[in-house]
Amino acid sequence: GDWVEKGDCIATIAKPQTDSRRLGGRRLEAVMVEENVTAPKKGWVDKESSLVAGQKIKDNQVGSAIAVIDFGPPWWLLLLGFLLALCCMMCCLFKIMQKEPPPAPEPENEVMKPLKKRLDSGLRQGCRLDFQKEGQEIHTVWAKFRPLGIHHSYEAPLVANDFTFNSYAKDALGWKHGAV
Repeated sequence: GDWVEKGDCIATIAKPQTDSRRLGGRRLEAVMVEENVTAPKKGWVDKESSLVAGQKIKDNQVGSAIAVIDFGPPWWLLLLGFLLALCCMMCCLFKIMQKEPPPAPEPENEVMKPLKKRLDSGLRQGCRLDFQKEGQEIHTVWAKFRPLGIHHSYEAPLVANDFTFNSYAKDALGWKHGAV
């Protein structure tokens, strides 16, 4: 089919003039007037009736449609196709960006069992510090903040000689002068 715009001529027909003079309800004369049949919308001419020039339309076809105009797919099909493509791209992107599953846990060997038991028994936060005053038992504390505020000699073993003002080790952890 051919492309037609709204108002383009599809066919030319001859029809009787409607304002012919009548006498007693009878026509005095049959005046035929040519008229163009125009396209009501733009689109492709999909089907045409096979009309023969000079014959009546009702002798050649059933119904009043001389031509069928198809203006293509509706606008929402294009939008639907675009959204479908967008969804497919998002699914592919999510599949690409998916994290790998975590590895399977390794079997526990005999060497790690005691260490794991010790770590699982009491998880502490901070840094473990052991100190001892001469002749006393070892005292363990967990330092969560820095600085400790200890003045010490830079030789092993470290001995707490003095503390800074508002010392964390002295006030919160309970260290005393001379602790090793």
